[in-house]
Amino acid sequence: KIEFDIVPTCHDFAFDERFHEYYPGLLSDDEFDYYRHALRMLTTRSLAPGDENSLQVALTMANRLQSDASIFEPTEDPYKSLDRARSLLEVCREKGTLPFAIAARHAFISETLLRSAVYRGAMTEDRLSAFKRTIRTKSGSMVEEYSAVCAGELDVTEFNRKYGHLRPGTYEITSLRYDEREDLFQSQATTRHVTAEPVFSLTDEERARLEQLLKEAGLDVLSADQLLDHAATAIVAREDIKFEFTRVLSDAMSHILKWGNHHGLSRDDLSFLEWKEISRGLKSPLLEDLDRHFLDIADDRRRKAAMSHSFKLAHIIAKPQDIYVSTLNRSMPNFVGTDSASGRVVQLQANSTSRIDLEGCIVCVENADPGFDWIFTKNPGGLVTRFGGANSHMAVRCAELGIPAAIGCGDQTFERISRAIRAELNCGQHIVRPLHG
Repeated sequence: KIEFDIVPTCHDFAFDERFHEYYPGLLSDDEFDYYRHALRMLTTRSLAPGDENSLQVALTMANRLQSDASIFEPTEDPYKSLDRARSLLEVCREKGTLPFAIAARHAFISETLLRSAVYRGAMTEDRLSAFKRTIRTKSGSMVEEYSAVCAGELDVTEFNRKYGHLRPGTYEITSLRYDEREDLFQSQATTRHVTAEPVFSLTDEERARLEQLLKEAGLDVLSADQLLDHAATAIVAREDIKFEFTRVLSDAMSHILKWGNHHGLSRDDLSFLEWKEISRGLKSPLLEDLDRHFLDIADDRRRKAAMSHSFKLAHIIAKPQDIYVSTLNRSMPNFVGTDSASGRVVQLQANSTSRIDLEGCIVCVENADPGFDWIFTKNPGGLVTRFGGANSHMAVRCAELGIPAAIGCGDQTFERISRAIRAELNCGQHIVRPLHG
């Protein structure tokens, strides 16, 4: 919300009007011209096609991620497991999270440009939603492959080879991977019926309007069709690179778990330890009992965590008084698409079983990452999250599948919806509310 609605971080088709609306009198004419020119140059460099484009560089880096990570084979030796984890995290940082950050920046720029195109009347919300439904990510076929496993048409091993690394809460070591869950295929999937692969092409009028906006904004290094191609490439790259780097991260966490199990440390114990404390043992082994050392640290932090959870703080602390009087800000959700849905409310946690019936339900989850993609195998009616942005993983997946969603509702709205028996979600009218009676 900050990037899309408060701070301009790139140039777009509505930059002048919105800046003066948000920040009247903030900059002099000369200062504004300088700022606008700087953002235009930044945006132009990001859009300009070619092998030196930073998005293409990021994709090249990410393509080496799996080949470099594949050399670290599983081992039963606890200290080799710890060394494998260290190596995998280094590879993930250099060839996973870095190119992901670059791709995410391109996706934000693309989303900003498309939103401003709708704002300027070059496209409608419905047409933008139709375009996003044509975007296909690596995890996009998971629903169909899950159904194939349930129908006996695909081997579980093959499914896990592609998706087994996913875990709800990507960085949560207490969460089970898909290939560790016994409940994943214990219920039938309800696949969405897709008649044909969606196709999108600009109308002549839309193309002409977009071309005019690109020229007006000084961003005509791309044509209208190239702009949509770039947006699709950036959105797919963001999701696909995240999908691949989470595989490496998940494998690293599995190695840490092996090390922890050898020393009598549970998943919960490990969740209270810092990586630097664990990895220090590779160079300077502890002389005292290792299990007792780390168990004492985990117990102390577990107590402190319990104490800290008893306090409710505001999301934004601007002055000392905000610590004593907490205000819950009302957040405007990021609505995905223009469709609507209503139905029974089901709230999910990271450890929720996949046997639960979600068909036609309004699913509530605090924040959802690729590990929650099993939700879409159950044909939900809609999705509501407490946290998340307009360009988050679940926003992209819901746009891809045509599922209405309210992403990042904030505390008050989420609590009200998640506690309801039934709820209504109307993205076209920007409505999410409980249904009573």
